[in-house]
Amino acid sequence: MIHPIQPYLAFGSRHYHKRIINSMGIAHLFEYCYNSEQEADYLGIPDGSFDIFWDLTEPRPAAFGAGIFTHSNKCIRRKGHRYFGVRFMPGIVPDFYIGITDAMMNTEIDISSLDSTLSYAAAESLSSLHSFSERADFFLVLYTDLISHGPHENVSICKRNIYHECISYILNSRGLCQISELCEQSGYSERYINTIFKNIIGISAKKFCMFSRFQNAIDMLNHNNTLSFTEIALRSGYYDQAQFIHDFRNCAGMTPSAYRKKIISSNYVDKFVLE
Repeated sequence: MIHPIQPYLAFGSRHYHKRIINSMGIAHLFEYCYNSEQEADYLGIPDGSFDIFWDLTEPRPAAFGAGIFTHSNKCIRRKGHRYFGVRFMPGIVPDFYIGITDAMMNTEIDISSLDSTLSYAAAESLSSLHSFSERADFFLVLYTDLISHGPHENVSICKRNIYHECISYILNSRGLCQISELCEQSGYSERYINTIFKNIIGISAKKFCMFSRFQNAIDMLNHNNTLSFTEIALRSGYYDQAQFIHDFRNCAGMTPSAYRKKIISSNYVDKFVLE
């Protein structure tokens, strides 16, 4: 199954702390101090996931939400500022984002007012703690309370079940499935499935598959410097290397060759501190 990756966050930091959760719809918690020379140097890329994060360096810390990116897009990160956050599993939409996914598309918004647990007081508590481990523990308690008392999704149980069945199928195939397979598995038409996807996550099932294939390619580039781009393209379900390069540039903001050079020059893998 694909794990969501936002590599530019690690590119812009010396150390990227990460605690893998893989439960409650959460992929992992993270923390980093952004040290890039350019404040707008961070590129959000398609991963099919939503984030919540806090700028712990601000005098009045606030919570922000990152929506689904359909292409590489610049987001502001301030040099020297410390950020703590949570990345949800691909396709998982937190209840408090239901109804505003369109407004969050390709951007990040202040979500402090959406729920009391994401208020200034919560941000104050996070910034007053002394380590990533303490903040991670605090957030998990906060989030358990949130999902226990948060609003119900404004989508029927039947549609929600169809959606999650399709999401699981796509992720288990690493995006290497056809929409016709989803129709066969669920018993519903492509049009109906896409309507459910757009109502819940804001993009079509086809785009979610595309982003999953892209994330699969990113994962291979991050951890294997010897695979050829042709081999990565074929393993990721692209027709040929030309299509792979075109889609990769749109999603990552650079060619696979330039991305690989950045992975190597930045010592990307060594930046991660896992708990």
